Amino acid sequence: MNIFSHLNFNDMNKSKVMTLAHSVKSHFPTFADALRFAWAKVKISTKLNKGLCYFTFTKKSTGEERDALGTTNFDFTITLDAAETAATKAVNDAATKAANDKATLEATYGWKRGQEYASVPDQLDQLYKDMVAGKLDTTGTWATGVKAIKDKHPK
Repeated sequence: MNIFSHLNFNDMNKSKVMTLAHSVKSHFPTFADALRFAWAKVKISTKLNKGLCYFTFTKKSTGEERDALGTTNFDFTITLDAAETAATKAVNDAATKAANDKATLEATYGWKRGQEYASVPDQLDQLYKDMVAGKLDTTGTWATGVKAIKDKHPK
């Protein structure tokens, strides 16, 4: 059972779109921008009225984007099993994506090198000591340390 609302063009109230676009056109550089805003607003409102809907919003206090699931249809009923299944699937999909993203990042040579390089203050200290010792070439402590890591994790 699919509990999420799906929309087709005929579900949309075009009169609402045009009315909203005309009422907000002074806030946009062009009427086309006002129409895009109005279509998005009416689309999400229609979906929320039909049933459960996934959407993204920006938290005003932090500017952080958040994903949400909701409805404004008070007659909409859903069994707990269906809600749990939908929520579990969403959480599992997000966890799988995060794990794949992390695995992809950790497989890169740049990430591996970054984990092994000395901190910036330590590298600056190594460079200073090499400078004082007259070893600002490939024989210095800094150069040999960086080369060892680059050799260990080649491009």
